[in-house]
Amino acid sequence: MTDDPLRDPHVPVLIVTGSSRDGSALVLDTQGYEKPLGSGPDCHLRIEGGNVDFHHARVLWDERGVVLSDEGSSTGTYVNGERIGSDHPLEDGDRICLGPPGSRNTVKLLIRVPVEI
Repeated sequence: MTDDPLRDPHVPVLIVTGSSRDGSALVLDTQGYEKPLGSGPDCHLRIEGGNVDFHHARVLWDERGVVLSDEGSSTGTYVNGERIGSDHPLEDGDRICLGPPGSRNTVKLLIRVPVEI
């Protein structure tokens, strides 16, 4: 076991992969608290990208596990290449795209979820 929360998380972590924010992370350290993702100044993970809306998506860790919801974004939210709506369950290693996969203006994320969750 390491002390690096990105390599060996004890709570769920969203990690930006690629783009100018590569390696930026959002640690989900509190259950039951929604965290918005997008380009808006009030977003917990603020990410700029041509395909990223002001309030693009939100992530929540609760008794169901970690769930991701699109917030009606214009370009969509995708998990492992499939467009999602609301309350999509996430598993360790899932690849998230804010915007269409393959677009250079899309921001990509990786979710790490500890086994015990």
